[in-house]
Amino acid sequence: MKSFPKISIVVPSFNQGQFIGETLESLISQQYPNLELMVIDGGSTDNTVAVIERYASHVKYWVSEKDNGQTHAINKGLAHVTGDIFNWLNSDDVLEPGSLHHLAELYNRNPHKNLFIGRTRFFDVNGTIRNSIPIVYKSVATTLGYGQVNQPAMFYKTNALTKLLPLDDNLRMCMDLDLWLRYLVEFGQNAICQSDYVLAGFRFHGDSKTMSAANPFRKERDVLYEKLMSKHHDNEVVQSAMPYYYLWYADELLGEGKTAAAKEMLDAVSFMKLNFEGKRRFVGIYRRLKRKVK
Repeated sequence: MKSFPKISIVVPSFNQGQFIGETLESLISQQYPNLELMVIDGGSTDNTVAVIERYASHVKYWVSEKDNGQTHAINKGLAHVTGDIFNWLNSDDVLEPGSLHHLAELYNRNPHKNLFIGRTRFFDVNGTIRNSIPIVYKSVATTLGYGQVNQPAMFYKTNALTKLLPLDDNLRMCMDLDLWLRYLVEFGQNAICQSDYVLAGFRFHGDSKTMSAANPFRKERDVLYEKLMSKHHDNEVVQSAMPYYYLWYADELLGEGKTAAAKEMLDAVSFMKLNFEGKRRFVGIYRRLKRKVK
């Protein structure tokens, strides 16, 4: 490898003492020679601080003090970032073996790319559940509308983040989706480098926000899309993305058995404005909906 770009990782944490040691070990054990690691703890009352102290010699900066939540913690960590590439890693997730070296190879081989996306392994106490699927579709409108985000395996060039930061401290659940949507509006998807390499592991457990706060997530997500559509009402790509968002939402509602709400959402979709893949998904949802209401 001709060079080792500096990779900056912020680990936001609060009362994750049972997991954070594994998180930090997954980073440090890779022995990547140019890792910049920050740990921002929100004043944990469990054993988190004791665990952080064990790894302190490998951490550029760490603090344990009351903050305003995860997004605020990430922004605090960003103030110390000096690397070429940035991501945050939640204190119950992990980076997979070899991921930092693979990321450096992607960076060196693709100088004109500013976002590097790999796969994520979803796992729980019983082991691997599945790996993530690609989140970038054929058109930026489709990618924007479907809004699939794979945050643990999404590494941004720091110089591309200048226009996108800070993260919105008011967001508790969807700060990663907000960053992704704003990136797509600003840059499109031509500067994205995708890899099938599994870069990260996302842990499902009873106390994780993803498991325990599905409804708050949806409310934040809906507000983000409403703001996106309002702010960029004259942006053709954003407006073209909305039918795909409605499709995604209809599919989600139908999967929850909310047939009336799914039908209402599907009725908002202009079929003729969809691409071929979108039309296929529309027909599939429509057929499932017809079976449900019989």
